[in-house]
Amino acid sequence: MRGWMRAAVLGVGLVVMTGCPTTRPAPQAQEADAAAPPGSPDASAAPDAGVATAHATGSTAPLVGYPLQRLQLEGQAVHTWVMTPTEQDRDAMNRAGVVKWLFFQSESPAMRHMVFEIKDGKDRDRAQAMLEAWVNDNHHAYYVKASVTGPWLLLTGFPSEKPPSPEMEVMRDRFVSAFAGAE
Repeated sequence: MRGWMRAAVLGVGLVVMTGCPTTRPAPQAQEADAAAPPGSPDASAAPDAGVATAHATGSTAPLVGYPLQRLQLEGQAVHTWVMTPTEQDRDAMNRAGVVKWLFFQSESPAMRHMVFEIKDGKDRDRAQAMLEAWVNDNHHAYYVKASVTGPWLLLTGFPSEKPPSPEMEVMRDRFVSAFAGAE
């Protein structure tokens, strides 16, 4: 086989073996007591204590299941946002009664969406106040608004301290109201 042809066949084989981005499974919930969240580097490559790291994965896997499908708004691509929580982050989430967490981001405008499952729905207001303080203190998002549905809490905000425009606020409010439920 010619060199360019061999390279093309090899390239196609690698794509089939590793999977293309459109065939990735839906994001998995991260357990609050897990040592390292799925998709993060192994423990030997974990960041220093007290330093949280975050990056976008580029995965646009469909948001399936309750309540994540509520974050799918027409015209908005929502990506998994991998944030490797520090030990202090895990402690804060445990104190708030978080059972699972999922982090996402969207574009146009750029927003961060943090979804938490709270262990005890009766303490949801206390957990919401604790998690909003944690988000603000660690600068994970700014101008945050919250929404709840059943045991799930959504905190949506912007990645920049710059005050949002009225159009940005409207989009944030669309996410917040789409997530809200009567449960």
